[in-house]
Amino acid sequence: MPREGAFSVRSGGGVAPASCDVCGGAIPPRRRRRRALRCSHSCSRAAERRRLSGLWRAPDAVPPERRAALSELAVVGDLLRRGWAVYRSVGAAGPCTLVAEKAGEFVKVRVRTGCLTRDGKVRCPGLRGEGTVAVVVPKYADRVVYTGPATLAIRASPNSSHGA
Repeated sequence: MPREGAFSVRSGGGVAPASCDVCGGAIPPRRRRRRALRCSHSCSRAAERRRLSGLWRAPDAVPPERRAALSELAVVGDLLRRGWAVYRSVGAAGPCTLVAEKAGEFVKVRVRTGCLTRDGKVRCPGLRGEGTVAVVVPKYADRVVYTGPATLAIRASPNSSHGA
């Protein structure tokens, strides 16, 4: 008879999976006997960090590269509706994602993808206070929220159907 606490107890019982849900590697037999879901302690810690940070993506979720491109196009569309001429960066790395121009005024815009918190504030990981940032909130019909020094100029533009 096994001693108390030797096996992990999970609701529903059942057999542990054969592969790790974090790295996809095989779960060693000793860990499988204890019904472990992951191949190592480091994968268990990584899964816990992801769970706590809320960044765990479902397998059918949009890949980050595609979401970034869609967010950029959402901001381009929003700025065009507001009457701005928009220029996209050719290179992958640079000081800004877009440059918008209206009546001789140029605005550098960085595009980020974020989310709304329960109290209605925009949350965007890695958001720094440099320049004008357009944060796209995908779950709300790609709502675009602008922050930074040129926010008032962009918001004051006519024909705005989005924005904060």
